[in-house]
Amino acid sequence: MAVRPSHEPQEELLYLEQELEALIRQTHDGVLIADANGQVLTANQACATIMGIPYDRLIAEGPVVLAQKGYLPDAVLPQVLVQKDKVTRVLTYQSGREAIVTCTPIFDRQGEVSRIICTMRDLTSTRPEPLNLGKSLAQDYSKQLAEFLSAMDKVSIEGNVVRSPQMREVMSRALRAAQIDSNVLLTGETGVGKDLIARVIHKKSHRSMEGQFIKVDCAAIPEQLLEAELFGYEGGAFTDARREGKAGLIELAHRGTLFLDEIGELPLGLQAKLLNVLQDHRLTRVGGIKPKEVDFRLIAATNRDLEAAVGEGKFRQDLFYRLNVIRIHIPPLRERRDDILPLVAHFTKLYTETHALHRIISAQVLEFFMDYDWPGNVRELANVIERLVVMSTGEVITLDDLAHLGSFRHHEEGTWPGWSSAGPKKTLKQMLEDYERKVIQDAIAHHFTLRQAAESLGIDLSTLTRKKKKLGIK
Repeated sequence: MAVRPSHEPQEELLYLEQELEALIRQTHDGVLIADANGQVLTANQACATIMGIPYDRLIAEGPVVLAQKGYLPDAVLPQVLVQKDKVTRVLTYQSGREAIVTCTPIFDRQGEVSRIICTMRDLTSTRPEPLNLGKSLAQDYSKQLAEFLSAMDKVSIEGNVVRSPQMREVMSRALRAAQIDSNVLLTGETGVGKDLIARVIHKKSHRSMEGQFIKVDCAAIPEQLLEAELFGYEGGAFTDARREGKAGLIELAHRGTLFLDEIGELPLGLQAKLLNVLQDHRLTRVGGIKPKEVDFRLIAATNRDLEAAVGEGKFRQDLFYRLNVIRIHIPPLRERRDDILPLVAHFTKLYTETHALHRIISAQVLEFFMDYDWPGNVRELANVIERLVVMSTGEVITLDDLAHLGSFRHHEEGTWPGWSSAGPKKTLKQMLEDYERKVIQDAIAHHFTLRQAAESLGIDLSTLTRKKKKLGIK
């Protein structure tokens, strides 16, 4: 497929919509997209042919109305709206054709069904092309549809992909904080994106025009070096010190923004020294006697409970009050799952372009991503996507590719939905086997024969039989 040219957002949506329509028309399987009222938004000719209904009538009346009039079997769409879950059935139409029909709901930010996507596999067709072609087209279609829906619904603020209500609120507070000069405390688990929020605040503030954004990872610099790195030193202050001395990172942030990441790891002695700088707007280098004027905006971040650390005597209460003027909490990815698919699309595009590779993530992997709890948050997601893009051998990234990555990051509280804190830790391979077992069991339960179940999964009968035996499915 040709590389898509760069467009403005409205042009990009139009381009994606045209590309989606073209892909639907070329697909041999029936494809239909309806709204929450059962009105057809788009469909292809294959869909009308399988149903035995003129294409114009299908578009005008829709499958729900046609079913009510007796022209079609019981409509699947109402079941999807009631159950708010995917429904798969084998239907026989007045055309005499039998088809596997799968309808999947797409939800809006309020959790309501906004779209229903139906695919139809004609079981009575005698066309000679192998099933792999239909599978490939369906995967390509799923990719294009995901891009289109993501482009319609996500918001990009200062280069950050934001879709969930929680992150929209975080961004709103960050943009408001940028308009004033008070200290900011960012809280949240490791990998949620505190660094990105800090950069947004700096970029949108007047300080981005006057000074630098200086980041200090308090946990990464050895304690014996941290003081000199932060406050600088005079020549001869200690062994191996530069003769001319060195400006500290706080000085470099003059008229700009100082971002202290993992401030909870700052030693108590340096906490007191930092507090004096914040109060007096002056600092003294290590080994020096003459204070220097400094003017900077402080943004601090932590994944620890600083209030609890204050109670334990591990963090100064007066410094905590200085930091906690504007507090922005960034929720973990498992609490804002609306952001997962847009982030997957963002990182897939980023790493395929970076490494000049063409990769498509299968629907099964996307579903796994939506179920996974991401203890490493956005940072873990980005790492997994890059590894999949680089290490997969085919264009379509499958669950097998995911299994070959090895274990995901271990997490004491478990990473699979429904696990308790006392539950066992599982490797990624074990988790994928659990997921694959569930998918296969659902497919078998919803079809009359194993062959039909295999076709709905996009695999052949021998593969399904082998997987049943391997996974212990009775």
